[in-house]
Amino acid sequence: MDVLAFARSRSARTSVTTALIALASAQAGCRAILGIDEDVPLLAADRDGPSASPDVPLERGGDGETRASGPGDAWRPPAAEPGPVVPADRRYALWPLAPSSPPLTQYDLTDDVVTDRMTGLSWTRKDVLPATFTYAAAEAHCAGLSLGGFGDWRIPTRIEQLSTFDFTIPFRLVSTEVFAFDVENLVMWWTSSERVSPTATWSRYTVDPFSGNVSVVLSPGSQQRARCVRGGPTEMAAEHWALGPGGETVIDRATKLEWQRTPSPARTSHLQAKAICESLELAGHDDYTLPTARELASLVDEARSAAPRVDALFAMSSHTRFWSATVRANPATAAWSVDFDSASLVNDELESGRLAVRCVRRLP
Repeated sequence: MDVLAFARSRSARTSVTTALIALASAQAGCRAILGIDEDVPLLAADRDGPSASPDVPLERGGDGETRASGPGDAWRPPAAEPGPVVPADRRYALWPLAPSSPPLTQYDLTDDVVTDRMTGLSWTRKDVLPATFTYAAAEAHCAGLSLGGFGDWRIPTRIEQLSTFDFTIPFRLVSTEVFAFDVENLVMWWTSSERVSPTATWSRYTVDPFSGNVSVVLSPGSQQRARCVRGGPTEMAAEHWALGPGGETVIDRATKLEWQRTPSPARTSHLQAKAICESLELAGHDDYTLPTARELASLVDEARSAAPRVDALFAMSSHTRFWSATVRANPATAAWSVDFDSASLVNDELESGRLAVRCVRRLP
C-alpha cells in the first residue's frame, strides 16, 4: 500500500484518533507537572480556525475550519433543488450557513440597513436606544418602519437572529463593523419564535447577543429590545428533512448538510468528539466533521412541545447537550455547545466537559 492510500485508509484514521485521544488525556498531566495555568490552551488545533482579513471572503473547508478564499469571490447560495416547494417556514435556516466569522463582503451596508447576501435578510442597522418594548409594541415598531424603501419589516425568528452572530468576537457575538449600536446597553432581543408548550398560554424566545443564551419569556408585557428584519427566502422544499442512504443519515435540503442520524452513544471530551467525527465512516462517506455552532443550532426545532427539540427523524440519546467545533473567543478554553432541551447556545470547558456528539458532512 503506498503512502497516499494508507493516509486515506480507516486504519490510518484510527491510528490518528487513538493518538489524539491519548494526547487529550495527557494534557491534564502536563499542566499539573509544568504548572501551566488552566486558561492557557495547549493545542492550537482546538481553535475554530485561522483568522483572515475582514474584507477577504472566507470559505468552509471539509474539516469545518474557516479559510480565506480568492479575492473577489462572492457568497452565492447554491441553486435550489428541483421538486415540490411550499411557503417558507422561518423556524428553519433556509440558506447556506456562513463561517463562524462572516466576512464583511457578505454584507451590503447603508447608514440604516444591513443586507446579508447569504441569507437574503435585511436588518435595521441601528437599534432604538435606550428604548425597550413589550412584544406588541415591538411588533408595531417594526411594522411601522420605512427604511431602504421598504415597509415590510417584522420581528425576526430565533434562527434569523442567530444568523447574525460572529463567534470570533470576545465578550459579544455581534460585529460593530456591521451593526451600529451601543454595545454597552444590549439586553435580550425579541424573536417571533414561539416555544410550544402544553402549559404556557403565551411564550416567545429571546436571544442574548452577549452570551448567546436563548431564553423563554412567558409574558407579552416583558420589556426587551427590538431589532427588525425583512426579506429572506419565500419558498422551501416540501420535504425539508430527508433520510439519507440506508436511513443512517438525515439531510437538510436547505443548508446542504448531511447529519449522523444516531449520535455517538457516550459523552466525550471536545478533542475526543472531533476525533470521533473525523474517523467516522457512515452511509458510504468518510468526510464527517464536528459541526460548527451555527450548523448545530440549525437543528433546533422550537415548535416541538417537549425536549429534545429536534425533528423526529433524528434519534436522540438521554443526553441533550452536544459539542460544536467552535471554540469561544474568550475564554479559548471553552467551546460552544447546543442544549436541545432549552434550545440555547451554551459553552463547556474543552478538557473537563463531557457532552454528546453528532457528526455532519457537507454535501457537494
